[in-house]
Amino acid sequence: MKMMKNIPWALAFLLIPVSFLTATGMERFIQIIQIRSGETIVVAEGDFEPRSVGSYSVRLYSGANPQAPTDDFLSGTIHARNGTILKVLRADLDRDQVEEILVVTQSSGSGGYLSVQVFGIKNKVPVPGISVTDLPADANPILELINVIKSAPEPTPHGSAPMEKAPATPVQAQ
Repeated sequence: MKMMKNIPWALAFLLIPVSFLTATGMERFIQIIQIRSGETIVVAEGDFEPRSVGSYSVRLYSGANPQAPTDDFLSGTIHARNGTILKVLRADLDRDQVEEILVVTQSSGSGGYLSVQVFGIKNKVPVPGISVTDLPADANPILELINVIKSAPEPTPHGSAPMEKAPATPVQAQ
């Protein structure tokens, strides 16, 4: 019987570290964006990771319900990051009438260099495309990407275009 009285206290001690982690103000980047197709994109730094390094997810939802745009998960991918996510942008870099998602990160080192990773949506899956790294902290990521695209070689006979890159392993809804 004495053992049963101590169980609530034992459970309370288990909960303290979790509460403490949230109370410490550990923040992470998370942003929701609706794209022209009506679908919803969520970009979020990994849970419980340092702000300066880790991973981030790019998740795609149907967006069919405007009151709950993230209730219908379609697919997603996880990407490594070296730095903190500063912002997520939308741009039609290749002028195909389909927006790409740009994830801009800033290194934690003394230079504060920027990197930008492009994601396209292919067959309802976020697919990583080109990226640019080691940009000055005051660079315009969209202009830098446009310059890279303009200087890229023409598409190869197998159909790989400058915006494409080997796809990551996607996570799809079951």
